[in-house]
Amino acid sequence: MIIDFGLSSASLMAEDRAVDLYVLERAFDSTHPVAPGQEPHFDRVLQGYETVLREKGKKGEWERTEKRLEEVRMRGRKRSMVG
Repeated sequence: MIIDFGLSSASLMAEDRAVDLYVLERAFDSTHPVAPGQEPHFDRVLQGYETVLREKGKKGEWERTEKRLEEVRMRGRKRSMVG
């Protein structure tokens, strides 16, 4: 998988981070299938992301991002059910 960061920007907002993580998660799901009983590859990405935010981020930053990621996932599921 190749990720093009050519149009990227840096943001400290939990919503922006969550949307970026959601898009990356969808990319992983579509390009790296997981065998039954195997841990999804994206879980390892989230573990690393959590570690960095807990060590270097502001207090509660991972929790805000994680909560927002769940909200973004729900919006994505609703959207895919509709159309």
